Amino acid sequence: MQQSGHYAITARRDNVFQFGWKIDAGIGMKYVQHNTMLEGLGTWRTYEKDTYDIDQEDYYKLDASQINRWLWFADFGVTLRWRKTSFFYRQYFHKIEYKVDPVDLCSPEIQALINDPDEQEFFEKTIQPEFDSNWKRGYYGYGTIGFAWFFD
Repeated sequence: MQQSGHYAITARRDNVFQFGWKIDAGIGMKYVQHNTMLEGLGTWRTYEKDTYDIDQEDYYKLDASQINRWLWFADFGVTLRWRKTSFFYRQYFHKIEYKVDPVDLCSPEIQALINDPDEQEFFEKTIQPEFDSNWKRGYYGYGTIGFAWFFD
């Protein structure tokens, strides 16, 4: 079976085999010199403050000590292929890019964000119980599902 990018969708016309499958997996690691999303705008480090910039300064950027520089990632995929169609599933896992202390959900600052009493009940029944388990995880993941067909 041939592959196009992450997905095995290359048409194989006049093939005697009507069905094929492929399972693959991978693991890798990379070093991140500067994470613009978490540390602020920059290439190798955060740029100095521009005195002519009229945009408000970002108060939500993290310090360099709070960034995980070495990131692990893993993926696996399954592809089922027929003569003119292909169905695939791919799952990705990534290590969390930052290390910060947990937020106190009962703090006045967080509680002040909730304006509606109905939202307070929703917050206490859904977000608070899931917060501890989500905070302790060291990775996150996502998957893709696809279906492709080929036209002659």
